[in-house]
Amino acid sequence: MKTRRFFLPFSLSGKKELLVADWPTFNRLKNVLRIEPGEEINVFNSREGEYRARVNLLSKEKIVLEILEKKENKSEPEIKVNLFQSVIKKDKFEWVVEKSTEAGVSSITPIITQRTVKTNLNFERLKKIAQEATEQSGRILVPQINEILDFEDLMKKKSLSLKNNSFSFLLDFSGKPIREVISKIKKFEEVNFFVGPEGGFSEEEIDLAKNEGVEILSFGPRIFRSETIGAVVTAFILNV
Repeated sequence: MKTRRFFLPFSLSGKKELLVADWPTFNRLKNVLRIEPGEEINVFNSREGEYRARVNLLSKEKIVLEILEKKENKSEPEIKVNLFQSVIKKDKFEWVVEKSTEAGVSSITPIITQRTVKTNLNFERLKKIAQEATEQSGRILVPQINEILDFEDLMKKKSLSLKNNSFSFLLDFSGKPIREVISKIKKFEEVNFFVGPEGGFSEEEIDLAKNEGVEILSFGPRIFRSETIGAVVTAFILNV
C-alpha cells in the first residue's frame, strides 16, 4: 500500500514529535482523510523537506505524530518555471492549477488580457488545489498562486526581460517552434511563459511583448485549449 503524503503548514525539523491541534489541519487529517492510529505517513513542507512519521495519538482534539526519519526527495525540478495564465472560467482555471502543479510549475500568476472574459477567481480554493496536487504528485514545493496582474502593466514594468538568468516567452502560432530553442531555454535557471485566453493574444499584445524582450514561440500546429497548454509546456520544458 502506498504511503500517504500530507502537507503541514508548520516547522518539522529538529523534533521527535509533532502536535497537530489547529482546526483546519486537524479536521482535514482526521475527518476528511481519516488517518488512523499507528498509520505511517509522510509529512512535508516547502522549507524543510519530507519526513516519515507515525500516528501515535488520535483524539477528539489533537493528533500526535512521531517523526521516524527524514526522507530524500528529488522530485523538484532544477529549472523554476513560472506560468502567467490568462484568467478563464473558474473550473478551467482550477484545472490549470492542478495539472500545472503536477507537471512541476513553480508559480502561477493569473493575468488580464484584451480578450479576457472572466475575471473572478477563488484564491483560497486555488491554493488548496495546489497543495493537494503537490501531495498527490510527490513534490515538495507548493506552487505560489499570485494575485491577478494586468498583462500590459506587467510588460511595461520590464521586470521579466531584465531579470538575470531568466528566459521569457509568449505562446502564439506566429512564433518559432519551441523545440528549436528548447536547448537554449534549459540553460536558464528560471523560465517565464504566457498563455492567452481562448481567443489568444491580440496583435498589439504580441508586439508589446516583443518590444519588451519576450520571445514569441509556438508549440506546433495543433490547437490546445487555454487550460491545457500550460501543463503541457511545463512538462515539455522540464522533461526533454
